[in-house]
Amino acid sequence: MAHHKLPLYSISKDGQSASGKAATLQVIATRSGYRIGAVGEYRDKFVKIDNNWLIECRRGEEVKLPEDPEFPILNADPDAGKIIQKLLDAWDDLGEPIPEPPNK
Repeated sequence: MAHHKLPLYSISKDGQSASGKAATLQVIATRSGYRIGAVGEYRDKFVKIDNNWLIECRRGEEVKLPEDPEFPILNADPDAGKIIQKLLDAWDDLGEPIPEPPNK
């Protein structure tokens, strides 16, 4: 289960594209109770096609520990970590990351 909050989007002058970010809080149900799986933000780019807004690109970044940004916080909790690790493994199987497009 995930909860997204505070989307902040900006539409281009021509009304055909938009970009912005949204905070996310992912909660995982385990046998030990609810655990916070991740906290972070999505950076999104949208495009308008046939009067419908579609996601062109979505990048996510988790919040890191300020005092130790290299600490593997996503799978640090023993209960939630098992579930998160499956998601991280699936993510790795998707292929190489797409490079960040240049700003328009």
